[in-house]
Amino acid sequence: FFFFLRECIHAIAYDYATEMTGQKALGKNCRKGFLSELIDEKKAEYCVTNHISQHTIRSRVKRGNLDPAHPGTESPIFEAEKAMVVICIQMGKIRQPLTGPEGVKLFNSLINTTPLQDALKEFQMVRTLNSDNCGTVGLGWWRAFKQRHSGEIVTKRGEKYACIRGDWTKKSHLKQMYDVIYDVAVEARLASERDTPVFTDRSGAIVDESERFGLVQEYQLDHPDYMLFADESGCQTNMKKDGNVGSTTHIVERGTTPQIMCCTNDHRFTILPFTSASGEAVCCVLIFQSKFPEPHHLWTTGVDITRNMGKEVDCLCYATESGGIKGEILVKILTYFDDIGLFPRVPGGPIPMIVLDGHQSRLDPMFINYINDECHRWFVCFGVPYATVLWQVGDASCTLEPTDIVPLINQIFHKSYGNRSSNLKAVSDRGWFPFNRKLLEHPSLLDDSATPTGVAAPTEDVPTASSPSGSTITLNIHEGMSATVLDRIITERARSSGAKKAADERKRKGEI
Repeated sequence: FFFFLRECIHAIAYDYATEMTGQKALGKNCRKGFLSELIDEKKAEYCVTNHISQHTIRSRVKRGNLDPAHPGTESPIFEAEKAMVVICIQMGKIRQPLTGPEGVKLFNSLINTTPLQDALKEFQMVRTLNSDNCGTVGLGWWRAFKQRHSGEIVTKRGEKYACIRGDWTKKSHLKQMYDVIYDVAVEARLASERDTPVFTDRSGAIVDESERFGLVQEYQLDHPDYMLFADESGCQTNMKKDGNVGSTTHIVERGTTPQIMCCTNDHRFTILPFTSASGEAVCCVLIFQSKFPEPHHLWTTGVDITRNMGKEVDCLCYATESGGIKGEILVKILTYFDDIGLFPRVPGGPIPMIVLDGHQSRLDPMFINYINDECHRWFVCFGVPYATVLWQVGDASCTLEPTDIVPLINQIFHKSYGNRSSNLKAVSDRGWFPFNRKLLEHPSLLDDSATPTGVAAPTEDVPTASSPSGSTITLNIHEGMSATVLDRIITERARSSGAKKAADERKRKGEI
């Protein structure tokens, strides 16, 4: 393999140098695109599929060394760079791409206090006079890193995305989410492609189109118990600012106001339930607010055990200063799942997968390293931001009493998160099992792939209208300011119409 790759690069460099010499004798330059075409031609000739950089060929021709005997000493951090490439690509996919300084800082964090850092320090000390910064990389490394992996990553000027719900709750974004997550499920060997697309009902039984629930399905989820959903809910024991519960009224003496006793002590905590696509409650995680690294033992007294997939799964309790989730806690949770063998790993078998929202804890290098470790690989996908209320299975918030938090969780967890029939309904309604893309039919989504209702689609013919004198005039709606204004009107009309319908529906249901 490496012999053919080396011979291919040598042949490209030789032909490119020959062409440059011939053109230079004529006082000309090589034709634009010649090198790119030459690389494609030689790769096909030598049956090479690896990326061959044009910079490599130009560098060899410039130095006059078309077939170097030795490629140079390999960097001790080359393997770590492969992981860095994966992180850069994933950060770009979630629309949080790294800058140069951020990339350098992240890589230094990845290799910090590891054998790779020691190897890098030793590598640098014999090659530089300045040993102050040995063991770390800088912007020079970043530039070389981008060149070495130019076939996979590239730097470009970014474009801004408005962080508002209206820009994300569009069918095209939900469709993209389904496409990516379904493909990842196939890669994780949790799902398989159907020979023939079918329609199913809510339970997944194949039915006619007239009885369908959701859209046509190209994939089938074979291991729903390996596909998890997790959504944390921030809780506050202070009841002072709690609103009225529905339309509840209280009877008191005329002229007085009902005053209800409540707790005003502030104690924040987070409940993080894990639910599988099969409708089972997998695990309950509680994160208490505390200045100490571990929760007080009295806080966790009375925690029930959830039985899942034949395993006994404990309710996991942690503590942070904010009472919120951190990447370190996510690693501990997945480590616990792997230690008890909750998801058996067999060669060629399914790999567990989690669908999460885009919280910052999911981007912690410790978490990213853990899920990408081949010893305990996890597939993690992010859903569409600012639309979590649609696609998340357990999206909710709660307010609890300050005392005996765990016993109260024991009372509500199995009734709320452990209700299998309710979970299966929620999973099906969101298009996760079966893979029916149901949310693409959600009425609150802006259909940006079709013409808004009530607006005629432009045709190839130029639109016309009648003037007061009876003659026909031509209107330009395809270019310039008129097209811009018309597009804005149509978009605003569709958005306002959708918002009005949603408000009317909430009013009809008595929610407002």
